[in-house]
Amino acid sequence: MSIVPGRSATPSTRRSRPSRKTRTDSVSRDERAVDPDGLLSPEERAWRAEQLRAQRKFARLSRRTGVA
Repeated sequence: MSIVPGRSATPSTRRSRPSRKTRTDSVSRDERAVDPDGLLSPEERAWRAEQLRAQRKFARLSRRTGVA
């Protein structure tokens, strides 16, 4: 609700942000996290990033279910 009569709280002219490719952003972020100096091979970096994603997913699931 708006304080001003006749106006909505969210204007219809508000532009939405362009959608981002969150999957590719998270992949590159994970790969940078496991190899900040860029010393690993691309295969090793991708493997470690996948392990990090799996660990994060497991931690999120265990918090949700109350395990561990």
